[in-house]
Amino acid sequence: MIRSRFLFISLIVLTLLVSGCSPQSQELGTPTPTPTRRPTVTSTITPTSTKVVEVDEALLRGLQIRFIHPWATEVQNELAAMVDQFNQTNEWGIHVIMESPGSAGLAAKAIWDEIDEGNVINAVAAPINLFIAVDEKEQLVTDLGLYIFSEKYGLAQDQIDDFNQVFWAEGIFNDKYYGIPAQQTITVMIYNSSWAEELGFNKIPTTPEEFKVQICSANTVQRKDMDVTNDGMGGWIVSNSSSSLLNWLVAFNAEIKNQKGFNFNTVEVNDAFTYLFGLYKENCAWSGNSPQPYTYFARRQALVYTGQLQDVIPQSLALQREGSEDKWEIIPFPGIGGQSVLASGFSYGVLESDPERDLAAWLFIRWLSEPEQQARLLRASGTFPLGREVMTLVGDYTSEHPQWEKAVTTITELVTSPKDADWIVVSPVLEDAGWQLFNSQTKSDDIKKIINEMDLLTVELSERYP
Repeated sequence: MIRSRFLFISLIVLTLLVSGCSPQSQELGTPTPTPTRRPTVTSTITPTSTKVVEVDEALLRGLQIRFIHPWATEVQNELAAMVDQFNQTNEWGIHVIMESPGSAGLAAKAIWDEIDEGNVINAVAAPINLFIAVDEKEQLVTDLGLYIFSEKYGLAQDQIDDFNQVFWAEGIFNDKYYGIPAQQTITVMIYNSSWAEELGFNKIPTTPEEFKVQICSANTVQRKDMDVTNDGMGGWIVSNSSSSLLNWLVAFNAEIKNQKGFNFNTVEVNDAFTYLFGLYKENCAWSGNSPQPYTYFARRQALVYTGQLQDVIPQSLALQREGSEDKWEIIPFPGIGGQSVLASGFSYGVLESDPERDLAAWLFIRWLSEPEQQARLLRASGTFPLGREVMTLVGDYTSEHPQWEKAVTTITELVTSPKDADWIVVSPVLEDAGWQLFNSQTKSDDIKKIINEMDLLTVELSERYP
């Protein structure tokens, strides 16, 4: 069963590769925990080029550029209004044509398709690993260092310093500036503190053992009532998303990326998988029939679930619908050596065409990166602030969403996923491992087999991509 499942996923991923579609991913970076506190001087903030941007600005007037992004719904609507504003007010007369495929996966497919057909895309919002993959295959990504440090068109030092340096550093790979921050979120636990207090816990779980004790206690309560249909509920609603599983691996101090490539066959990965498997087998963790956890949580059928910052609004609405007055909060994953939280998101980048359009694309994404524009996208999405200045502009959002405010001001240790083109195809392997781990047919002896299959498939896919 294990091998057939992996072969099935392999066929799916390889089909995507043949068609030029990158699997949806919002994860970036390096696996080593990095504090979000910004240093006064940062070694990553150094020019990568001494060249000067030389473009006749008269050639920018009336120039049309294409912009592809991954967002939908409220964010897409807000972005459309922003693009319209830029088109009407920018001093150079640049006109941006916005294209909205509807998701990160569809945007990636559109980008690869356009490249394969020889069509030009100018500005892009995408995971940084997609930019790295495009550059490895096509050498099409503009080094933004040329523009960031331009005396005439660049960013001031205080603008660069304002960005969370974890997010800023994510755009730099092999001394090349692939992108600048566009949007970031964090993978977290949504936790019912009122119910936890009734169960006898007056503080959040900070270690895997504390987490297990609390969620198992919640399940025990469900088993003691007269309703046999909820006997498997109460604890943590499992998530086999790659971001959730990667965060658990970080919590167990697992390093899955080295100079030779990806490697899951380590003691730390085995410990993490064994722990998670145990939670599931002991009914302390469970899978719901509904893909959305909000109602389960509001009805105290789950003490905690894995989510992201964007879950604040739908969770608040679900609690209101159920008439619940429970207090709840956003907490980091419990860890062995700390409580690092996985950040993931999108960056703005430029694909090369001609000097005029490259500059026009940069001027557009430079405008998008201003705190005022960051604030507009943040209100529409509920994601993590990219820097300090934007927090001064979203006081209304902060006051309306106290759980969000507490999370973004108290969660200080952020990590990012492996900064590597191959992560685009490796992350689904991790997700599939989670599917097997939280399967009632899986046995403890299968854990080692799952990990071995992960390494085999990772090598195979990495050799074929990009």
